[in-house]
Amino acid sequence: MTALTALQMDIDSTYSDFTVSSLSGVMPVHQNLFSSLALIPDGEIKRAVTRTLRDIACAGTIKKHQGEDLSFIPPLTVSRWEDGSVVVGWSGLELRVGVSIEEEPKEYGWYITSTKLHSNFSKVGSFPPDDVGIRQAILQWLLDFLVHSS
Repeated sequence: MTALTALQMDIDSTYSDFTVSSLSGVMPVHQNLFSSLALIPDGEIKRAVTRTLRDIACAGTIKKHQGEDLSFIPPLTVSRWEDGSVVVGWSGLELRVGVSIEEEPKEYGWYITSTKLHSNFSKVGSFPPDDVGIRQAILQWLLDFLVHSS
């Protein structure tokens, strides 16, 4: 077993009783994150958002154990749109990174958008939300991109 695998198993057990408030101990969160989450009706979207926040907390914990400083990244936000979809992500002056959780799971997606400072870079993609490994890998990759681009 590699050290990273052991760390992931330790983190998985730590976050098995995940509460959204534990996120603030891992990385900056927007002051309205908790009230925004409370506005999402109970159901599959809210469960998906909570799973996403848990996976982000796990990814952030791994980054911190690897010696990365997450204190300078933009605060994590949760935004609910009129169509019922929810965006979980980070928005700074030069960079936006996150995932979109939709009513239809096949429409879940991720995005990276930057301004002139990063050559107007923009990428989007989709992912199967039920595939935990892919979901966690995408969130880890997005956080890596954010940390190394901020």
